[in-house]
Amino acid sequence: MIACMKYSMQKQSKVWVDRYLRSIAAMGADFLFVTDLDKFPCVTERLQTIEQRYPRCARAKTQVVVREIESWYLAGIGDEDGQRLRLPSLPSTDSVTKGQFNEIIPAQYRSRRDFMSELLQRFSLQTAVHKNRSFAYFAKKYGLLDWRTAVS
Repeated sequence: MIACMKYSMQKQSKVWVDRYLRSIAAMGADFLFVTDLDKFPCVTERLQTIEQRYPRCARAKTQVVVREIESWYLAGIGDEDGQRLRLPSLPSTDSVTKGQFNEIIPAQYRSRRDFMSELLQRFSLQTAVHKNRSFAYFAKKYGLLDWRTAVS
């Protein structure tokens, strides 16, 4: 069983998240806690902060997105889909920030959520591993691709 929830430090209290993690464990489910690097100087410091705040989040269950999760959404968009969506050409999304992401949302989308949903519908794992180093690390770590063919 897999439990999934959208989490944001600004929107959910520490107590609420801790209770949610406890309920996941009580169901016998597993979880992966994904967090942005944000303003932390390195992944190790970010992991330590998450472990201190949420003791149930062992390093093995926590994945840090270097830089921000929005960069992963854009990483999976190939050139052809990027042109259809009127996106700038992005050979790498490693340094894309939330602000940059928000600026390139095409006018035809009513909301950020609609745009993100469209990106997920067009998302290619193969493309993403080539355009974003932290996504490539994540995909390899969790066995999302056959690495004999993905790296070619």
